[in-house]
Amino acid sequence: MALCWLQSYLSDRIQYCQINGHLSDPLTVKTGIPQGSGLGPLLFLIYINDFPKCLRHTRPDMFADDTQIATSNSDINVILENLNTDLINVSTWMSANKLTLNNKNTEFMVIGSNKRLGQIVQEPSICVRGTEIKK
Repeated sequence: MALCWLQSYLSDRIQYCQINGHLSDPLTVKTGIPQGSGLGPLLFLIYINDFPKCLRHTRPDMFADDTQIATSNSDINVILENLNTDLINVSTWMSANKLTLNNKNTEFMVIGSNKRLGQIVQEPSICVRGTEIKK
């Protein structure tokens, strides 16, 4: 019964846009959770519940629809390798779950003491599927 109700809630939805009093043609919504609904945040949390399982070398910090992954190591090359590997895992998980990574809002930073940061020879860079992530 509850599953039928939930399926009904998420199925056969349409959306349209209104600009200056003019309505667009309706468009069938095939995926997603209705924004602004009371049930939306809970359904989103259930939907992304298994996200941390795709991470092998990093730990996630998640709040609402924002996620950070972090790792630490004394070797910057290990850090970059771990981040690159897990970002590929994140990208794969997102594709499998019909989500997309917003590269425009994705950034990374390296934190350390002045001494340790001064020992970095080459400027660190991270790429996800050929797209460089902003530092």
